[in-house]
Amino acid sequence: MKTSMYDHRQNVFEIQSALRALWNIDAIATLINPNGSFGSETTRAVEEAQRYFGIPQTGIVDLETWQLLFSTCIDSDQSFISCGLFPNP
Repeated sequence: MKTSMYDHRQNVFEIQSALRALWNIDAIATLINPNGSFGSETTRAVEEAQRYFGIPQTGIVDLETWQLLFSTCIDSDQSFISCGLFPNP
């Protein structure tokens, strides 16, 4: 299974939350329910997000993918959840 450089459970949950936000704006087709587990649905959604961003579709959350997922949603306190796109856990 593909993994991510950000494979800690909380980071995976954050990635999944960002992917769900992309689904909410019709940028990707795979609906993600954040659970902290980097499985096949997450991999598929990451590939769709990478296609949306115009970068290689590896299914792996590298630094470029991470930055693109969160670049528009980083608050001054480095909290992406407070930006309004994501539900509070």
